[in-house]
Amino acid sequence: MHFILFYSILFYFIYLFIYLFIYQHIYTFCGVGSTVVTPTTVVRNLDVMLDAELSMREHVSRTAQSCFYHLGRLRSVCRQLGRDVTARLVSAFVSSRLDYCNVVLTGLPTSTLSPLQRVFNAAARLVVDLRPRDHVTLALGELHWLPIDKRIDYKLCLLVHKASIGQTPTYIADMLTPVSCVSK
Repeated sequence: MHFILFYSILFYFIYLFIYLFIYQHIYTFCGVGSTVVTPTTVVRNLDVMLDAELSMREHVSRTAQSCFYHLGRLRSVCRQLGRDVTARLVSAFVSSRLDYCNVVLTGLPTSTLSPLQRVFNAAARLVVDLRPRDHVTLALGELHWLPIDKRIDYKLCLLVHKASIGQTPTYIADMLTPVSCVSK
């Protein structure tokens, strides 16, 4: 419980400093105890990059860059491996990065999510051994991989379902209010 309270307070201060820096044009330093805190435009919390507008563009960009790096490394190795091993390696090195904390990307426009979808398409091309200009839609279906926006929706729905049946920590379940309890 102390861990959650600490991160809530930390997140509040980070957001406050971003707000002051971007919107109020305050370029001064701030001290908290003996520590000097400088305002910044992007912060990282639990490996999620948050910018002042919460557009998540920096997070999407860095995630895509990391995934393309790992796909390049896998491409040289996967020529000698079978399809099943390649699919498992892609799942371990790429899909796990795309799925980590992707619930924070809920509701973002398609234009913001398109770099992640390009990563996913490149991963499917690697597993199925398609050329760069080949259509990837059938390969995604063959691999039973959802498009990135549907993966985000699925993960959010799964989290809500698990919270509703009591399979999540209480702090998550307490954030939900059943529709039957909401007055009109």
